[in-house]
Amino acid sequence: MSYDIVIVGGGPVGLTEACLLKSLNKKLNICVLEGRSIATRDFGLSIAKDSVKRIASVIDNALANHNYDPVERIDLKGLKKCLVEWSYFPSVRTNQIQTELSNRANNLGVKIFRGEQFKVNGEALSQLFNPKASKELLTPDLQSLHASLSQAKLIIGADGAHSIVRKTVMGTDESNLTDVETYAYALEVKHEIATTLSKKPNMVKTKIAASTGSSKMGEVLIESIGKPNPNSNLLPVTDLLFVDKKIHDCFIEKNEKGETVMGIPGKPWTLDILEERAKTNKVVKEYLEKIKGQIERTKLLCKVDVSQTTKVPQITTIPLKTYRSKEIVKIYQNKPVLILGDASSGLILRRGFNKSLIEVASSSEAIIKYLERVDDKHAELKEISKEFKDYQVQSEKIFANEKWWVKQKAKGIKFIKIPLKYIIRPIYSFFAYLTKTFVEAIRSSLSFIVNPKKLS
Repeated sequence: MSYDIVIVGGGPVGLTEACLLKSLNKKLNICVLEGRSIATRDFGLSIAKDSVKRIASVIDNALANHNYDPVERIDLKGLKKCLVEWSYFPSVRTNQIQTELSNRANNLGVKIFRGEQFKVNGEALSQLFNPKASKELLTPDLQSLHASLSQAKLIIGADGAHSIVRKTVMGTDESNLTDVETYAYALEVKHEIATTLSKKPNMVKTKIAASTGSSKMGEVLIESIGKPNPNSNLLPVTDLLFVDKKIHDCFIEKNEKGETVMGIPGKPWTLDILEERAKTNKVVKEYLEKIKGQIERTKLLCKVDVSQTTKVPQITTIPLKTYRSKEIVKIYQNKPVLILGDASSGLILRRGFNKSLIEVASSSEAIIKYLERVDDKHAELKEISKEFKDYQVQSEKIFANEKWWVKQKAKGIKFIKIPLKYIIRPIYSFFAYLTKTFVEAIRSSLSFIVNPKKLS
């Protein structure tokens, strides 16, 4: 069986795209390639109502304009209901989203291939979708799928911020990215702890009062607890402490050439090294105590098994940036390649997934229109179709709109959403009162004219 659409990346965005496309057109053969066998990332995603409304409008239009059978209508309505329900929560766990969407995708007939053997790297990508290419760079499992994947009419890259699809197809050069701005910084503490718990505890948020170089965002330490490592039975834990640039710089060490030698991913601090640094740096000393305190709280929460060795915490500082790929649609191996989600652009402060869902809605419309008229014989594709050009324009507008929200939140501006009914009701009551008063005045005047003695 050959696949019409291949989605690289089986996270929330890739699975949502797969479910929506399959729901809109049951005849499509869709497969998802995901390099992780299980969802290792476990954090909350904020699903805004406006993004859900956008997907809901696509589903409603499809239901109104196509003759779906009863089962297909149930699938579409079920997907809509699922997303709407999630939008009522402040955040939804990524594991919950992926599990629900994976089950829904499987029920719809989407084929999902998971595991390290299905991980696509840059070298393999060039062979994977070329029917005439050799297959020596592919894993045995991908080699077995080569005939099916190479016939795909469309490739979708939904493989995250470090997207292999984007780097391979659109280019690895930094000049291919635009709107790169840093809005926040965070201290990231990664460690693994031995625990006596039989299951993973819930995520905990701890607010820490700022006393040095307070960030406008506030300092919120978010604890993300992953699934136990099957080899060591240790729980991976990631703590993020939002800070400002002054504190960020205190946790960076550079050499004489100005090169960063410590404090970034790949070159982390350990508690012992930071202890020495804290002797001459008050800011490091203060935040080191906060980091230690959070590690101890994590141990209490997870009921640490002291008889086992835990992994030494590694501390890095990371800038939280926005970015956008200049190209999100391109012809590659005579096939249109489309990227979405964090692969196309990245936002911070919980706007990223909101942006991605709107992209899913826009891209699905473009894809369905494109596939309705594409030649089954795969005529030579020399330029990007009108549908995908329109999607690129829409994606840029979506990013610009969501980036505005990021700017306001980074400044510490809080938006209070007032339900429309609380605005309309007072106005309605006021005009109703005026109308009632006016009617009563007219009625009194008429009564006086008809029977002046009665009024006196």
